[in-house]
Amino acid sequence: MRDDILESLEEQAKLHEREAKRLRKYIRNRRNFLERNREFNELINRLKVDVDPYAYAKKHNLNPETVLAWHKKAIQRRDAIALERRNREIRRLARTGMTNKALGQRFGLHANSVGRILNQAQKELLPRKKPIVPYWKYRYGLED
Repeated sequence: MRDDILESLEEQAKLHEREAKRLRKYIRNRRNFLERNREFNELINRLKVDVDPYAYAKKHNLNPETVLAWHKKAIQRRDAIALERRNREIRRLARTGMTNKALGQRFGLHANSVGRILNQAQKELLPRKKPIVPYWKYRYGLED
């Protein structure tokens, strides 16, 4: 009877050892994945707009198409930030009393473009007073 209990306990210990080995392997693989992912994100964040994507891909042993996509996104981010800064400066100068024409000359834009930028900023600040009526309600005279 005692031998049976000892055998059962040894068998359970082997099962636990196998499970522990499997879990250690899983943890090791997970750590490796997280480390590679961290390195990958560092590469993406270090990618400058003025770098040659093909040379960067070759240097870091990456797919050139992937690096081109990152490069395109980096350029889009840079351009969006520059556009927002320009629009913010236009709004600031408009509050000081500069005309659309003067702002357009200063930023190389048409006066109407400056007006659109200012109108868009005003629309973002003001809540819509009345909802837009769908065309079919307008067509059949059902608007309120």
